[in-house]
Amino acid sequence: MYKIHPYINFSKPFIALINDVRRIRSSNKMCLSAQHGANVSQIIQNIIENDTYKRDYNEITKDLLYEDIGYEEVLGTLIEITNSGIF
Repeated sequence: MYKIHPYINFSKPFIALINDVRRIRSSNKMCLSAQHGANVSQIIQNIIENDTYKRDYNEITKDLLYEDIGYEEVLGTLIEITNSGIF
């Protein structure tokens, strides 16, 4: 998300795409964020507060990037997305 965030235009077509993807993925019970009534902003907030992906990011994802981007910097993008009101 961090890497593509600067290129995303949070326009009506993009929000419609998000809703379409959530609808399609809602049949997968493992995809909690796509379930009817799921509060995606709250899910993201819980991920931030609990550092849910911190270990994974630092041990796996970070090594896949071509630049040094710290976990806290990535969290800033999640906070921006949460605050954008798209969910």
